[in-house]
Amino acid sequence: MTTPFRLVSRSSRYAAVKLSESASLCSCRRLFSTSPDTTHPEPESQPPPLNPVTGDGDRDENLRDLRVLLQQNRIETARGALTSLLRSGSSSSPRELFSAFSLSSPSLKNDFSYLLFSVLIQSNLIPEATDLFFALRNEGITPSSDSLTLFFDHLGKTKQFRVTINVFLNLINSDYRPSKFMYGKAVYAAVKLSDLGKSLELFNRMKHDRISPTVFVYNVLIDGLCKNGRVNDAEKLFDEMLQRRLVPTLITYNTLIDGYCKSGSLEKTFKVRERMRRDGVEPNLVTFNTLLKGMFKERMVEDAEKVLKEMKDRGFVPDAFTLSILFDGYSSNGKAEGVLGVYEDAVDSGVKMNAYTCSILLNALCKEGKMEKAEEILGREMGKGLVPNEVIYNTMVDGYCRKGDLVGARMKIEMMEKQGMKPNHLAYNCLVKRFCEVGEMENAEQEVNKMKLKGVSPSVETYNILIGGYGRKGEFDKCFDILKEMENNGTMPNVVSYGNLVNCLCKGSKLLEAEIVKRDMEDRGVSPNVRIYNMLIDGCCSKGKMEDAFRFSEEMLTKGIELNLVTYNTLVNGLSMTGKLVEAEELFLEISRKGFVPDIFTYNSLISGYELAGNVQRCIALHEMMKRSGVKPNLKTYHLLFSLCTKEGVELTEKIFGEMSLEPDLIVYNGVLHCYAMHGEMDKALKIQNLMMEKGIDLDKTSYNSLIMGQLKVGKLSEARSLFDEMNIRGLDPEADTYNILVQGHCEKNDYMGAYDWYREMHEKGLRLDACIGEDLVTGLREEWRSKEAKVVSTGMNGGKLDDVTEDEALSATEKL
Repeated sequence: MTTPFRLVSRSSRYAAVKLSESASLCSCRRLFSTSPDTTHPEPESQPPPLNPVTGDGDRDENLRDLRVLLQQNRIETARGALTSLLRSGSSSSPRELFSAFSLSSPSLKNDFSYLLFSVLIQSNLIPEATDLFFALRNEGITPSSDSLTLFFDHLGKTKQFRVTINVFLNLINSDYRPSKFMYGKAVYAAVKLSDLGKSLELFNRMKHDRISPTVFVYNVLIDGLCKNGRVNDAEKLFDEMLQRRLVPTLITYNTLIDGYCKSGSLEKTFKVRERMRRDGVEPNLVTFNTLLKGMFKERMVEDAEKVLKEMKDRGFVPDAFTLSILFDGYSSNGKAEGVLGVYEDAVDSGVKMNAYTCSILLNALCKEGKMEKAEEILGREMGKGLVPNEVIYNTMVDGYCRKGDLVGARMKIEMMEKQGMKPNHLAYNCLVKRFCEVGEMENAEQEVNKMKLKGVSPSVETYNILIGGYGRKGEFDKCFDILKEMENNGTMPNVVSYGNLVNCLCKGSKLLEAEIVKRDMEDRGVSPNVRIYNMLIDGCCSKGKMEDAFRFSEEMLTKGIELNLVTYNTLVNGLSMTGKLVEAEELFLEISRKGFVPDIFTYNSLISGYELAGNVQRCIALHEMMKRSGVKPNLKTYHLLFSLCTKEGVELTEKIFGEMSLEPDLIVYNGVLHCYAMHGEMDKALKIQNLMMEKGIDLDKTSYNSLIMGQLKVGKLSEARSLFDEMNIRGLDPEADTYNILVQGHCEKNDYMGAYDWYREMHEKGLRLDACIGEDLVTGLREEWRSKEAKVVSTGMNGGKLDDVTEDEALSATEKL
């Protein structure tokens, strides 16, 4: 009879074998026993302790003692002796001990290796255990499953993810069959290394080997996919879990909710939340915090407030993270009163603000420019015992700089110094950044010099801010000078340093120079990341150089840099803007195949392309598709749609306008006004005008042009004149487009002399009449036997001056009468 035992290699492929039961096998089995063998009891007398190793002679003596203990099956005694030897500061490494023992006692080599590996792990000597593992594998020896399980556990706890992968791959490249636990640790390590390809490869091998993945493995992969924006793939894994009859945990649901929130798929988020309810999985504070963050991000403030109410109704007390989400969420949605409301509620509830939460609150107020309120709240909290830290002071300095109050910013820096704090580069960077933003580079440089005088060395971020400032001004020589200064100071430029320069060069249409900078950073050992490639691709797309854009995307793949959703969106936009809509649609499908979820930018890019092509039906179809996918249209979406709706008529415009969940802006209102005016629906147009006035939205030139056009279409010429006069009164000087509308409108009503008068006025202002409208006016005048006026217009249209026509000829028939 044979008994399955540890895997021992007999070839370079580490083939697994079964060993016959023997005395040697029995002794080997006891190596990992937690108690002495009852059939072979340990002698009560203990050998003298091993001598500390001072040289090869002592080492050999200690190894001989260990050999005797193993031969006597005194495994626990041998374990203790080996542990003492390792802790004694032996000059020999575990690998050297193994080699020496193997030479002196080859028959016990395997037994000693198992014991040594086990002792190293239990002594938490993981680097030494790793070194020994690979030495054993080279000898064709595989440690026991129990030791390997403990080994993988320690590697995971010490975050040695790369080692975990290497050890696991070494095992599966033989015929060793890892356990579920080992597979789980390997998949987890690959995800932590952001190597989703490897994690999915291990996952698929796990299934191929008929080892059922655990809920832990699914949770790890779903988390990795969601963090990488591949929510569709995460959803497929979730469905696979259900098919395998695995029960999703709260972690599973929270991970999916987080993924959907970050991708902007709020409808799918609600579906997951509903499934939680059906499955009886109770949400925790993490669930609610994630929902709140997602809804604020999508500007769904009312929905966020409903979630907050449900959270409180369930007895959850907002923690510091909840408060930070609420402060930031209200602030980013322009709801400063909401920020203050949350603060007052927290105070009324007796919640004591710590420095972290207070810094988030102050940051929210500072971003809104409410410095007086921020100072008031800081004073109140200090009165309650809060001691401001560097983060709070830096937040206030940044707030004053945002507002342009550099005196206030410097006062805060002085207060830090009075409190015994030494302002660091973060405080000074706020001042440098402000000067760079307003283009005052000389002042920015002076601020950097002040830093140095105060004993604060400029950081990489300081230099990066300067590079960005000079880059935006197009002073690229200065940017290169700063890079040299950084290197001379021992401050090595990082990927952001080069990224700032590449971005500015691309924005300045200096694509060749941007590529040269990319090559230079590579030569200096700084690898371009996905953001830098996206900048280069965007620069190429903005210039219609799609071949170069795709060349960079191919280069990314060859260097192992995965294209992200921003990359795909940039390429889709480039193809759409260059009229390559078939290719854009193909890439749109590729996004889903790669596991990404098309977002608002993807859809807007396609809609924009079809809007340029005048394809109304495809724009509407994409609009419907995005809504079904849970992607909410933004104002830009509606701007594009309304610019096309006029051609399709009033009904479509009213349908889209009626379903808007966002507050319309001026551009949206102008789109609706234009549609009504084009179709002569002036009663509806005037209602929109009144609605705009109620909302406090002032009419601009585009608004007046639409209203003037509409009044002309319904024959109300005097009302059109009144609107024109109103424009002038409001300081909106009419330009050529307004006069063209007036001339064309009068022509369409066969009032050619009225059109002629408007022509004369625009010509005197140096404005040119549209050629087609001019031809209509000349033809109309001639048909009414107004040849002199027709000659005036014709002369003006051909570049001549009205002075070339005699005064008598220039007088209109009306004036003569």
